[in-house]
Amino acid sequence: MAKRVILEAKSSSWRQFCTSLTCNTDLKVWKVIKSFSGHRSSYFIPTLHAQGISVKNKQHKSNKLANQFALSSSCLNYPPRFVNVTLTIQTRLLRNPMSHTTPIDPALNQDFSINELLSTISDTKNTTPGPDNICCEMFKHMSIKSLEVMLQLFNKIWFTGKIPPSWLHSIVAPIPKPNKPAHLLSSYGPISLTSNVCKLFEKMIVRRLNWFLEYHNVLHISQSGFRQRCRTTDHLLRLHDAIHKSMANKINVLSVFIDIEKAYGMVNKEVLLPKLLSYGISGRMFHFIRSFLSNRTFQFRIGSTLSMTNA
Repeated sequence: MAKRVILEAKSSSWRQFCTSLTCNTDLKVWKVIKSFSGHRSSYFIPTLHAQGISVKNKQHKSNKLANQFALSSSCLNYPPRFVNVTLTIQTRLLRNPMSHTTPIDPALNQDFSINELLSTISDTKNTTPGPDNICCEMFKHMSIKSLEVMLQLFNKIWFTGKIPPSWLHSIVAPIPKPNKPAHLLSSYGPISLTSNVCKLFEKMIVRRLNWFLEYHNVLHISQSGFRQRCRTTDHLLRLHDAIHKSMANKINVLSVFIDIEKAYGMVNKEVLLPKLLSYGISGRMFHFIRSFLSNRTFQFRIGSTLSMTNA
């Protein structure tokens, strides 16, 4: 009897929810759908403790998390020895930026075509909208004329190397790390929401950049991550094969595993950019990447509360 009443209540609530939906409905639909299955996602962040101070207000929490994230990715965290090494590398690369044998390929910097745009849209998955509230699914329902206008925008940005400031701004949601104390700032990881229009253009550029790297054999043959027809498990298979061969030959195998903390967030851009030039990545591609990595801003969001803007 109780089960039947619960099912009828769910069914009635679902019908009311569906009939209330309009094009102007401001609801987290997926959150509501999951709730019918008994899933409850909580965005509540408890009182945080930072430098002996308890932070309870949402605004203060978002500001503290934003500052924590900015500091953790700051170049001020580099050890002095690492700074000296990177300065040496940067100086050497700038003195001889084209030392690599890879030639400059004109195809790398040519205007994007409508076929490139259509192909990228067909492979694009629907993701959470950024600050502009534009969904990826919208691109798949645009007319050819509308897509041609968007392509003109992309090619203009590609030609000038100037990216709209709104594309360089991210809304960051704090995600609690598993098995970490919820009251510590370091127990939260960032998930960034950016413009899906920019993401679409990024994917077009990444496709062309990947083609350039593969066509000119820039990447080492042993690199498996972030490559087509390759997986990171390829190295496990190689290790497995090496172990079996060594056991048959009664010899030892030495394996070294390195886990670099904050490897992505701590990349030195001043070394990365000259390195791109050394691989023959110049012109529009280089200018876009440099602009994309410069003058970026973000805000942490807790619920509907945004932190102050951080760079």
